[in-house]
Amino acid sequence: QFRNKEELFVAVGRMKLQSVVDQSEKIISSEKGFIVKLIDYLEMMHENVRHMSIKVLSDVFNDNGMLSSIIEDHINNAVFDRFSVLLKQGYAEKMIDDRVDNIFLVYSTFRILRC
Repeated sequence: QFRNKEELFVAVGRMKLQSVVDQSEKIISSEKGFIVKLIDYLEMMHENVRHMSIKVLSDVFNDNGMLSSIIEDHINNAVFDRFSVLLKQGYAEKMIDDRVDNIFLVYSTFRILRC
């Protein structure tokens, strides 16, 4: 039972975010190489946002409400953590130059995804 539209929107948002976490875990824990995982990960992220309208995304990221803070927390924790694990594999497989900062790669990639 939801008291208002925002509670419903937050519940749906949480379910979608959990789905992204589950999909991320599946990709990260697979036995595939770094490049294949990276492509799978970026395609998964793209697929999860491509069906959302620009207006909805803009409203969520420009709103200071509960869903906006939940999404920001999710991106800053769950998504970055999983992507960092993927980047560590890239370093280990010598697919990423170890002089490139991990934080820079994570930030740059997610800034691109947000555009």
